[in-house]
Amino acid sequence: MEKPTFGIRSEYSQEIVAWLKKKEKDIREYKVQSPQIHRRRHLVDWTCAVAEKLNLTKCSVHLAIRIMDYFMDGHDIKDPQLYLVCLGSLLLASKVEEKDSNVPKCSEMNTFAKNIFALSDFKMLELVILKYFNWNIFLPTACHFVEMWLPDSIYPSDYRGPPQYFSDAKTFFLKYVQYFMDLSMQDSSLVDVLPSLVAAAIIAASRNAFGLTPTWNIHLELMTGGWWLFLLH
Repeated sequence: MEKPTFGIRSEYSQEIVAWLKKKEKDIREYKVQSPQIHRRRHLVDWTCAVAEKLNLTKCSVHLAIRIMDYFMDGHDIKDPQLYLVCLGSLLLASKVEEKDSNVPKCSEMNTFAKNIFALSDFKMLELVILKYFNWNIFLPTACHFVEMWLPDSIYPSDYRGPPQYFSDAKTFFLKYVQYFMDLSMQDSSLVDVLPSLVAAAIIAASRNAFGLTPTWNIHLELMTGGWWLFLLH
């Protein structure tokens, strides 16, 4: 989301969204059974802070939190290994989402934990996490859907201000989107909600907070397949 392209869609956007929607339904059940669930908010904030210092993308962070949530849900993890799981999740997510040149090294990740882990711990944890997810760690997140729908999220016809300020309006609108995306990661009640539905809620909340009318435009209705009607109910 660092360089959004409002109003410009790939010719394959609808096919990608359809694939993401199919993929999100295959995610394992989230049972809310981690003994460390009460630590989640702190761990999310800490992981986000690490990712920001590493200049990782929003999608890397969202995927890392998703990996962390589901892995913690199936394990009893004590300190300081909780932080190793956060770092390991972020490392794996970056390998999925980032360019190779931007994937952090294990030694760099370890500095955020004051180098208390052996570098071999990162490799071992990666293997454990990959096996837990049956080697499939591409889990659709709200960020993936938001990125696909962002080009349709604001049009000149939605904006009621002076036309010459529309470019600035798009920049400010993106800040609303990013704000609600961050909130969605922090809220544990949204972990088991379909990412596409969370993404639709993020865009709707952003448009409403920014004063765009209608709250859901025709372009979003076509791209999302009617999620707005679901949100209304």
